[in-house]
Amino acid sequence: MEIKLSTLGKILGVLAVIVLVLGGGWWGVRTFLTLPTPTPTPTPIPDGRETAVAALTAFLSMDVSEGQDAWVARLCDLAGGEDTNGCAYAHLMAEVYWPNVLRDKKRLGYEAQEAVLVRDFGDGRQVWKVSGTAKDLNTGETKPGEFHVAVVREGDAWRFDHVLLPQEVEALEANP
Repeated sequence: MEIKLSTLGKILGVLAVIVLVLGGGWWGVRTFLTLPTPTPTPTPIPDGRETAVAALTAFLSMDVSEGQDAWVARLCDLAGGEDTNGCAYAHLMAEVYWPNVLRDKKRLGYEAQEAVLVRDFGDGRQVWKVSGTAKDLNTGETKPGEFHVAVVREGDAWRFDHVLLPQEVEALEANP
């Protein structure tokens, strides 16, 4: 028995096969090759390390040729403005340090090598111990040193508060 197909029948048969192959392929891809939904990577909350390093670098980099106002402005910028504790601290320290800077025509630079978190108070305050090298830009003499820097969090930004005095460091170390 012979089955005769017309041209129209052949075309419809080929179209049916194409539809079945494409539909089956689509179903197979959707069923077996589904890509996992990417899980969002949580954005880490930054700590105050960069601010502590930048603040100490600015604090210990005093250059008579730049002047006291530029030094204070850098620290006030890192503190978040004129009406902050960090800026008030900068103005106070300028009165203490700058007469000597002017008298001795000092040009000092500082380069931090390491910053270690000493205390996170959990309320937006942190203390960092920053280690580095101070350099007299006039003589080339270098001197290593460690300083503790307090930073505070305002919104998403960390701001300079102050460089701890030796008494503050002792009190901090006495109460872990």
